[in-house]
Amino acid sequence: MWLIAYEFACAMNDDTQHTVIRRARLREDLKPIPCLSGSDAAEVDWLLIVQVAHRNGVKSFDLVFLRSDGAALPWMGFETLVIAKAQAHAMVGVEYFEWEPCVAGLTNADRSIHWERALPGAEQAAGI
Repeated sequence: MWLIAYEFACAMNDDTQHTVIRRARLREDLKPIPCLSGSDAAEVDWLLIVQVAHRNGVKSFDLVFLRSDGAALPWMGFETLVIAKAQAHAMVGVEYFEWEPCVAGLTNADRSIHWERALPGAEQAAGI
């Protein structure tokens, strides 16, 4: 499931820039994640809000589940940050105060995405 989601994200990536703007570590009491199936439901450690900026000016705020090894499972996109946070609260249980602001660009020059850049400590490693 993780590989399929990653390939989907890369295929949709031709005209976009992906930037993590919020992340929340998932509390153990939220696992397994009810909206995911199989082993993915218990293996995720983070929920991200990724701002996806398309070249045509359209932006979306996508919720992405992330494991600590950097494997990502893109989930849903919303029109605004407020809606994305509200849906994460309603569907997953992430409280508003749990969101950590961050700015982590994920899109490389070759249009590939490196999800592990969203993990804490990646900013220091990259010199951000």
